[in-house]
This record gives sequence, structure tokens and C-alpha cells, in this order.
Amino acid sequence: MKKLTLAAALSALVFTIPATAKDISEGTISVSGSTSGELGFTTTEIDDFDTEFDITTLNMEFSGRYYIQDNLALGLGYSYENTEIEYDGGFEEEDTSVFLSPGVFYNLSLDDENSVVLGAEFGFGSREVSATGEEDVEFDTTGFAMLAEYNHFINDFVALNAAAAYTVLTMEEDSSGIESDTSGLLFGFGVSVYFSK
Repeated sequence: MKKLTLAAALSALVFTIPATAKDISEGTISVSGSTSGELGFTTTEIDDFDTEFDITTLNMEFSGRYYIQDNLALGLGYSYENTEIEYDGGFEEEDTSVFLSPGVFYNLSLDDENSVVLGAEFGFGSREVSATGEEDVEFDTTGFAMLAEYNHFINDFVALNAAAAYTVLTMEEDSSGIESDTSGLLFGFGVSVYFSK
């Protein structure tokens, strides 16, 4: 009984928190980028072997959300990752992934500078692995994520955020049908910019 009473009191507290400046109004658009974006060019030379290879990587992640009513948004995330490895003698390998993740998000305002966003995303995409002289290998990917994101607004239009997400990702090789499943927690930091009407 004590647990039930405590839960009821906490629920009443959450639902009676007064509205503040960090409620996000209908028609607002937010655009975010994350710390996983990178562009790299490296060269590796291995001792005891007469070989050298260059690695070029490009990793971009962006997301946008549109608030269809106060504090409730529909969103779309986009992720692109490409890694190319070029060895002495002309042998090359390339690994390219594209992933789209639509989702729904709810903003819970804490005070005039902070809010927490709770959300769920479903994702789908593809991955292609190729190498000189070999057949390309293609994968279909699907995924699901539940996330919580803390936002600290440094002004009315820009927020710094930290997020944690539990994700499940399934990858299926097209020709053989072999599947692999990956699940776990991911953490990240980013910046969001808000545009309101």
C-alpha cells in the first residue's frame, strides 16, 4: 500500500509541475547533430611487413523534429557512414551504411532552462561491403530505440543535450538470409537548434 501511495504522489507531482518557458510550442522545428559525426584520413604502416594502407572515413548523423502540438513531436534521424581502405598495390575495401529512423518524442519541461525528452524510434536502412575482385555483400538493417534526452537551453534557440538510448539492431545478409542481432545502451552528446514560428 505504501508503494502505491508513493507512486500516486509522484504521479501527481509530475503532472502538476507548472508550465514554463521550456515548453515547446506547436509548429517548432528542432535540428540536431551528434558527437559521432567524423571525417578522417589516416595512413597505417605495419612494422615487419612491407605494406601501407590509407583509411578514409566519413560519418554523419543528423535529426530533425517537428512539434505537431505543444511538447509532442514527430522526428526523423539520418545516419551515413562510409569507410574506404586502400592498400598498396591497388586493393580496396569499402563499407557503406545508410540508416533512417522516424520516431515520436515528448518534451517534459523541468524549469525555464531545462527539459527532458522521452522518445521511441524505429529505424531501417542498408549496408554494403565491397572489395576489389569480390562480390558485393549487402545487408538490410532494422532497429528500435527507446531514449531519454536531457536538454539544457543556453538561450531560447539553442540547447546542449545528453542522451541515453536502449537500442536493438537486426542485420540480415541479403543472399544467405543470415541474421545478426545487436542490443545495448548508447550514450551521446549533441547540440539542438530550435526554430519557432
